[in-house]
Amino acid sequence: MRRTTLYALEQLWRRTRRVEDEAALLAARVRYGTLSVGQVELASALGHPAARDLLEVGLDPRVPPARTQRVWSEDLGDFVDRPLPGDELRVWAEGLARWGQRTCLRVGLAANLWAFRRVANRIVTIPRAARSESSLAQVPLLLAESAAALDALERYRDAPCARTRAALEPYWREPSPAAWQDCDDPAERPARRLQGIHARLVGGVLGARPEVRELRGHDPERRDRWALPFAVGGAVEHARVGLRPGEPELALKVAIRRALLGWVLARRPGELRSTAPARTPAFSGGARRPLRGGRARRRRREVALIEE
Repeated sequence: MRRTTLYALEQLWRRTRRVEDEAALLAARVRYGTLSVGQVELASALGHPAARDLLEVGLDPRVPPARTQRVWSEDLGDFVDRPLPGDELRVWAEGLARWGQRTCLRVGLAANLWAFRRVANRIVTIPRAARSESSLAQVPLLLAESAAALDALERYRDAPCARTRAALEPYWREPSPAAWQDCDDPAERPARRLQGIHARLVGGVLGARPEVRELRGHDPERRDRWALPFAVGGAVEHARVGLRPGEPELALKVAIRRALLGWVLARRPGELRSTAPARTPAFSGGARRPLRGGRARRRRREVALIEE
């Protein structure tokens, strides 16, 4: 019955592609245990339409924005504090840390990979006559180092252990804004800024304490606990180097969303825990006892059949 219901709902959504039908499919997956409430919450925070229709998730109150402005809200009928336009993307990325370090690292990696591809494609189109001799010699080395750091971060993401963590140490260095701000070459400047992205991610994984200016007004006592979230926020901020002139920051947010949604909505029951204080009434069905022995094996076989 469960397999038939999920299959029918999935086929209905594939035919109609309506948000309501996908929301019904997600609710059924939560009810039958192939999707957790935490996964739906994270998908809602990323902006998935069907997940937001089921469960609306706002900003994490434990990660307050450092700089705010008082604006009038038509929905609430009162003034509220909103992040300044320059901090919205960073606060959004740091707020995703409530779903764990693995989610936080995937956000930073998605931004890093997107910026690397954009910058590499842009550098290819720059004429050689517009570049200096040092740029022609240094840029390939800088891009090779960024690609190697991305590969090492992806290996740590897939298999976090002492070996993959030690492989990240050669790519960590103190972030230095002067390394790219003082460079005028149109190819070397973005290539050096790419190094600031992966250097922050590696430092966050290794537990390097962020600088005071990276805290943006947060409590300094949070530097150890929020080392990786603040590093991801800094990496996302520097990933704007991949934006074209006049392109909105929404392009970077959409790229992060597309990179994570496939992983978030995969069938991994229980990996992402819910951050809500109580079970949402949208997913009825009551609490279920943990399955053991033969019942657990039968359930795994059913899930495997559904995936096929």
